[in-house]
Amino acid sequence: MINEEKKFLSLGLPEKAKSKETLPAIEVANEVIWVNPNFPEMPFNLEKGKKTSLGLFLTPKPQGKRFFLEVSSLHRRSALLGHFFFEDKQGHLYRDIDLKGVGHIEFFEESKPTVEEIVFRNLKESYGILDYQEAVKVVKITEEVSQFGIRTERYISLIALKEIIDKDGNKISIEEAKKREMIDKTIRPVLAIRAFGIKNRIEEASKFEKVEDARRLVSQELGLNEKEFTLDNYLKWFAQTLGENLGKLHKNNWVHRGLSSHNITLDCRLVDFDTAEKFNFLSLDKIKNDWEAAKKALKRLQELIGVQKFSLLEEKFNQAYIKTLGYRPIVI
Repeated sequence: MINEEKKFLSLGLPEKAKSKETLPAIEVANEVIWVNPNFPEMPFNLEKGKKTSLGLFLTPKPQGKRFFLEVSSLHRRSALLGHFFFEDKQGHLYRDIDLKGVGHIEFFEESKPTVEEIVFRNLKESYGILDYQEAVKVVKITEEVSQFGIRTERYISLIALKEIIDKDGNKISIEEAKKREMIDKTIRPVLAIRAFGIKNRIEEASKFEKVEDARRLVSQELGLNEKEFTLDNYLKWFAQTLGENLGKLHKNNWVHRGLSSHNITLDCRLVDFDTAEKFNFLSLDKIKNDWEAAKKALKRLQELIGVQKFSLLEEKFNQAYIKTLGYRPIVI
């Protein structure tokens, strides 16, 4: 339960940091098939076996009641649902909720985002679609790594889609979509409701308001005076937290294998674990790849913000990583 002190914390600066780009979505036939029991108090009701009004899919030609979801050029099949303040059973705080698998989003150079047709890409994958098996895999990984104290995204719910939207804005059944070869016959399209502290990634730190949103939200999470939690302090915190996150991951025999400035959030959460794998014996090459990728992402953040010497951040990152891991790997 969110305690009284946390209830009255402000939420960073979501209104200033929100994306200016939105796309229309409409409700489609759906069924909730899984709800994460680690979120006892949610800002909306989700009941397994029932339909939910959060079963939304992007449409190129809005008809009837519509909703507008925030979109970003970094995300081609997910959109931000909204900002709510809540926590899980472990007391971790969240604010941004998105929907993954909502349709095919494209950003063409110097133009507004558009909703594109669902197109078959290859076996088990279509642009804009999230398959059930892929979603379940990532749910299992994120639930496990979150238990190690790693800051990450959490999946709140999986929703089976019974309909999607075609290029003309019409609702069509999944069976019809398979007949039209928009999706493979083996795919089970689902929506995933995901929880973040902040969804914005390092690559979006060029926009000052998004960095300010993160700095303010982290200071509130830590219980610090936001005016004293300067950008320098924020970067030092980020470097240390990134080292701790990675150290916990490797200490528990996991490697991410896909770290970059695109999948580390501005409140230092490691996300997008679809490439992650567990190892039974020490894999120095994979550990080194993760370590180098994380350090490169940290340098990118420092460059975009333009304060603090990277050598100092690198030292803090390395110290936190080695201390958390419990030893210094020979590859570092």
